[in-house]
Parts: sequence; C-alpha cells; structure tokens
Amino acid sequence: MLTKSWAIHATGILKVFSILIVVYSCIVLTFFFQPDLIVELFFQSEGISSPSFEPKSYNLPGHNFYINSNNGMIPIWVLGNNIKTAEEEESKKFSFSQQLVVFLLHGIKYNRYDSRKIKVYKYLIDMGAVVVTLDYKGFSEYIGDSNGNAAIEDVITVYKWLEEQYDERVYKVWWGHSAGCGIAVEALLRGKFEVDHLIFESGFASIKSLMINKTPFKMLFGWWMPFSFDWIFKPVLERSGLMFDNVNGLQKVKSHIYHVHSYYDRVVPIEEALMINNTMSRSYFYHPVFTRDKSIPESHYISTHSEQLIASLFKDIYKIYPQQGENE
Repeated sequence: MLTKSWAIHATGILKVFSILIVVYSCIVLTFFFQPDLIVELFFQSEGISSPSFEPKSYNLPGHNFYINSNNGMIPIWVLGNNIKTAEEEESKKFSFSQQLVVFLLHGIKYNRYDSRKIKVYKYLIDMGAVVVTLDYKGFSEYIGDSNGNAAIEDVITVYKWLEEQYDERVYKVWWGHSAGCGIAVEALLRGKFEVDHLIFESGFASIKSLMINKTPFKMLFGWWMPFSFDWIFKPVLERSGLMFDNVNGLQKVKSHIYHVHSYYDRVVPIEEALMINNTMSRSYFYHPVFTRDKSIPESHYISTHSEQLIASLFKDIYKIYPQQGENE
C-alpha cells in the first residue's frame, strides 16, 4: 500500500515537473524566435498621453521645443527662471543666467511630464537651477519604435546642443533615474563627456543581474538565466543598445558619482546597489547615498518624495547652495 502511494505521489511530481519543463521551453523558444519581445520587455515606451506638452501647463517656467536628429525630432524641455530664447534676444542660443544646469534622464516607463518628475523639476528650479530633460523615441509625441541605441544617440545629440548654450563656468550635473541611469552612463562614455557630477538614482548593476535578482524575472528565469543569458538575451540586448552594464561602466565615467538608492526599493532591489557599491567603494569619486527611510511612499522615487534629500545633495555635495540646509 505504501509503495503504491509513493508511486502515485512520484507520478504526480513527475507530471508537474514535465509541465514546468514544457512551459519554460516555450518561454525560451518564444524569446529565441521573437527577439523583439525582449526589447519590449525592457523598453516599455509611453506614447502620446498628454493634452499639452508646454511646461506652463504644469506651472513650470521654461520652454518646450524640438531638436532634429538622425532618429527624428527630439522633444525637450528647458526649464528655469530668466531663460531667454532666440525670439527674445538676438541670439540663436538660450541665455542661462544660472550657474547650475541639471540634465535629467528619466526611466523607460515614464516621460518628461510625469507628475513625479515635475516635483523634482520644481525643487531644482526653486534652488536656482536650469533643468533640461527629453523624451526618448517612442515616448510622448516622439513617434517611432523604442530602443536603447536611439535613446543614447538622442541624449548625446541634446547634450552637444546644450554645451553650446553655456560657457565653461556652468556647473554641469547629469541625473539618471532607474533605467535612465544606464542611458546616462552609456551616453557619457560614447559621447566622451566630462561633467561635474552624475546622480545615479535607483539604478541597477546590469541587465543580467537585474533579471536574476528581481521578481518576477527571478521567478520565471532565475534558475536558467545564468546559462541562457549569453546565447538568448545578450545578442538582442546588445543589438538594441540595452545591454546596460553599469557596474563596469561607472568605473569609466569621469565625474563624481552620487549613488542614491533605498533599501526598500521594490523595482530595483538593494542587491543591485550593493553590487555597484562593492565595486566602486574604494573610488574617491564614488559617494553612496543609501537610505533606510520607510516613510518614503514610493521607495523607487526617492527624490520625488524627499525635497530634503535634494537640498542636502546640493548643499553638501555641490557646495553651491549653503542656504538650502540652514533651516533643516
């Protein structure tokens, strides 16, 4: 009787295991024969969804306009007080009276008019900064298929234009959030740009490690990912420009790096941040800013919910706005 019961139990386990093998095989074959699904998995664009693309519609001072590139017309915002345009003066350039320019790159599920980003813009503008941001191809009104290469190329194009708008005395800060961190790192390296600081907020160590460490990827792919990544995912990600390897790329970036991350981030696990910290911790140019603050309602959007964090960054790190922290 015991033997029969064991046999039934073993048969049930074998059936479940066989079903799992079939399911995982189907997933592998689907990605193998439909590589575009991999790109869509990582680069989920946000198409047109706003009735207005003008900053004033969001109570922001600044201008909305478009820069021509090989990929199309790049939509950008230049935000800040006392910014003059070509129509307002005899010049083809913007005139910045501010001494700080923040180039902000959002992640791959957002756009330049996302309500969480607007809060950050307002914080920075109140501190006297000029904020420049853009949307990637496939986002907002920028028509086309999303991919990493186009995003990186457009970031380089916009920043080269931006460099023509100010002199060398301007303090230059790049700020990447989430996957925008990977775009920032890759654009800095490809464009061979040297900036004063890079804020690396809620970014991951690499695409491969994220797929292994993050749910639901960990549940679906974790056990076979180390073996299948190089021959299924890597070729497609490299071809589309999404093979972000931040843990190695950051070592080549020529600027001070301020790494902002929450221990309670549910989108990019803290393990990703710790991998970067373990590699970069001995560098004089690397500054980890990790928080255990449970009061932040959305731990992946630290800056959105912490004006004090932004103020302290620009007080203690950049040393140019000492008045921001006097009342803390």
